[in-house]
Amino acid sequence: MNILNIDSTSAKSFITLSRQGEILKPVSRESDRKYMEMIMADIDRMIKKARLDIGEIDAIGVNKGPGDFTGTRIGISVVKTLGWVLDIPVYGINALDVMAHSIARANKGIIEKSISSGRSAFVLPCLDVRKKELYFSYYEINGDDHNNKKSDIVASIIIKDKPYSILRRNDMELLAAEEFPGSINKWLSSSRGEKNVIIGGNCILNYSKILVGLSKNLEGIYLDRKNILPGPASLDICVRNAMEAGAPEERVNPVYVRDFAPFGK
Repeated sequence: MNILNIDSTSAKSFITLSRQGEILKPVSRESDRKYMEMIMADIDRMIKKARLDIGEIDAIGVNKGPGDFTGTRIGISVVKTLGWVLDIPVYGINALDVMAHSIARANKGIIEKSISSGRSAFVLPCLDVRKKELYFSYYEINGDDHNNKKSDIVASIIIKDKPYSILRRNDMELLAAEEFPGSINKWLSSSRGEKNVIIGGNCILNYSKILVGLSKNLEGIYLDRKNILPGPASLDICVRNAMEAGAPEERVNPVYVRDFAPFGK
């Protein structure tokens, strides 16, 4: 199974390809006005790097945002066109799902320690979507596959040879940044059991003061300062999970956190 993946939602875009489960080093560049001109050339480079023909691609994955407005739309337009021309399925993955895997993958030690001590382990990808608002969701790391709904699972990770599912536990939320600490506190106090929560994403860049205060005032809050952007491998793993779960091919559209109004209106 050969899967081509495109993520153009942030300041650094990447194209990667997994060949029989092996994820190759991505082709990446800074997203700028030249990106639209270069994206097809970059895809060609990635395929040649894998020593494949374009006709050997079995599926395409794309980060559908939210993210950079122009970059996200370019990436989605390209994968739609390629999917139609090659007659292969295209899978769009929400940016928070991709970030959730990136955060979980980088914090296996905290997760394993949390679960072994009887505390629930959560990751909370949080994106700064401008206008002083944050977009986020809660994801539980859970090893009890018998009680997990496939529709809730966005990906999985391996910790000490044991598979754990990453499950989205609520709808994506859009909230004013100043209200974010209160929302987390309310969620912790209203939900059952003790929890450890790892927060990551580009929210840390502009709202570090709020988040540091949150981690100091609430027990079990950890900040992942390194995973600001979604990792290339995470998109591929989320796409593979969607395929294995039998998710239907969708008509991929960008994720807008607010109602989209065309220019001039």
